[in-house]
Amino acid sequence: MATETTPTPSLQLSEGYRHARRLTSVLCALALLWGAAQFEFKTLKFELTGSIDLSGASLPIIMACAIAYAMTRCVLEFVMQPIEVRRWNLAQVDFKITVFLVRAAALILGAGVLFRSIEIIVIVVFSVLTLLVVTFLFIASGVLALTPLRIRLRRRKGLRGASPVWAVQEAEGYAVLISEVVLVSLVVAVGVGFFDYEPLRSLLVVPPTAINATFFMVTWIAVILSAYLQPFWSEKIFVVYTDEPQRDGSVVRTYKASSPLETDFVVRINKHSKPD
Repeated sequence: MATETTPTPSLQLSEGYRHARRLTSVLCALALLWGAAQFEFKTLKFELTGSIDLSGASLPIIMACAIAYAMTRCVLEFVMQPIEVRRWNLAQVDFKITVFLVRAAALILGAGVLFRSIEIIVIVVFSVLTLLVVTFLFIASGVLALTPLRIRLRRRKGLRGASPVWAVQEAEGYAVLISEVVLVSLVVAVGVGFFDYEPLRSLLVVPPTAINATFFMVTWIAVILSAYLQPFWSEKIFVVYTDEPQRDGSVVRTYKASSPLETDFVVRINKHSKPD
C-alpha cells in the first residue's frame, strides 16, 4: 500500500483533455445536425490527399466511428488527470455532459438512418423519456415483487438475522438487469420490424436496408449498455476514496485500486489544506 503526504494540488483540466472534449462536442453537434436533415456531406477535402467523394459512403457509420475515436481520446485524457482533478465535482460534471452529448448523438444517428428530419429530435426525446418512465416503474415494481422472494431465500440459507436491506439491494439489482434485457430486446424487435415487418416499413418514406436496421440497433443498444454500466466505469474514472480523520487534524485519504493489479493508494492531507 503506497502512502505519501501531499497538499491539495491546483485543480485545473489539462489542455489535452480540453482539446479532446472540444473535438468530441463538434462531432456530436454535426451528428445532431445531420440527423435533423440540416445539411449533407458530399465531399471531404484534405490538404495532402485532395477531395474524397462521400456520396456513396455510409455517413452515419463514418460519423459514429469519428465520435467513438474522439470520445476514447477524451476518456484517456481525463484518466491521465491528477487524482484530485478527477475527484473534482466540476470536472466530473464536465465529463458527464460530454457523455450525455455522445449518447444523444448516437441515438440521433441511429434514428437518422431510418428517418431524417427536424422532427426526429422530438421523436427521440419523447421515446427516451417514455422509456425512462416505463423503466423506472418496471424497476420499482420489480423491487416490490422480488424483495419478499429474496428475503425468503435468505432465510432458507440460515440468514434470519441478516438485514433486509441486502435483500432490497439484491432485488433492485435483478430488477435493473431484467429491465436492461427487456430494453435491448425491444430495440432488437423494433430494428428487425422496420426491416422485415411491412406495417412498420410502411411508416418510413424510404424502407431501411439491413445495414441501416443493424446500425440503429447497435447504436441504441450501446447507449442502453453505457447507462447500465455507468456505476462501474464512473467508479474507475472518477476514483473512489474514503477519508479517515486523524487526531492531529489531518485526514488519511485512501483511494480504491482501479484494478486487481493495483494497490490502494493512501494520501495524508495536512490539516491546513482544504481537500475538495
